[in-house]
Amino acid sequence: GDMIYLWDADGNGASYQITSVQIVDAEINAADVVSDKNADTLTLITCGGDFDGEHYLYRVIVESIRV
Repeated sequence: GDMIYLWDADGNGASYQITSVQIVDAEINAADVVSDKNADTLTLITCGGDFDGEHYLYRVIVESIRV
C-alpha cells in the first residue's frame, strides 16, 4: 500500500500504489515477471539478498498500479 511518486523535468507527476513485493532468485527471466496487465502499472526490479563476491543472489520485484 506504500506510494511511489514520479515527476518529469516539466513537473508533471504520477502516483503509484504498491500492490506486491516479491523476492525471487537472481536468475529469474524479467519477461516472466513483467507482462501486460491491461492497466497503468510500474514494476521495479532491483538486486537484493546476500552478495557472493560477484553477484547478488536475489531480485526484489515491486509491482504497483497508478492511482
